[in-house]
Amino acid sequence: MAKRRTTVRYTEAELAALPSESDFARIDAMTEETLEAAIAADPDWRDLPGDWYRFAGTTFPEGHREAVEIQVDPDVLAWFRSQGKDYSRRMNAALRAFMIAQENAKR
Repeated sequence: MAKRRTTVRYTEAELAALPSESDFARIDAMTEETLEAAIAADPDWRDLPGDWYRFAGTTFPEGHREAVEIQVDPDVLAWFRSQGKDYSRRMNAALRAFMIAQENAKR
């Protein structure tokens, strides 16, 4: 069975002609306090530590990966899978962030 292509290419003119789904006027009208409250109410940000950006990096680093078999709790695997395709790469990114945090804590 042939793989279905999911990548779509647009020229700059085609992109400019596409309607925007973003409500930039509403966002621009928000005060800093309103914006912070909206972020705090967003469930995707709920469990994110305040210093997350210190450990942020490339989610899909280049290079060779080792295939391994590990045991994880079913709910952990289900959660990563529920985040969409490439869940194993996101698991790798989470492990990398933990590794870096541990290394930084030793210093």
